[in-house]
Amino acid sequence: MYVCICLAITEAQVKDVGRTGTVAPAALIDVLGLKDRNCCGRCARQVDRFVTLAWEGAGEAEVRPIGTARLQTQTSFA
Repeated sequence: MYVCICLAITEAQVKDVGRTGTVAPAALIDVLGLKDRNCCGRCARQVDRFVTLAWEGAGEAEVRPIGTARLQTQTSFA
């Protein structure tokens, strides 16, 4: 679903940005270009929606502790 019509930014794109660790309002505005002169500015003023989506993306990022794969194979007794 589009979250910024002016720049054609989708929820998925915002989540992708969140997966890179970008979740702060000012950083999202900068990275997504929400202050671009081709944008109406509504999204920059209501950046909370973007922050929520970015955090959802960050939560979906696959983070594994070092050695997890090795630990899983060692516990297999097949």
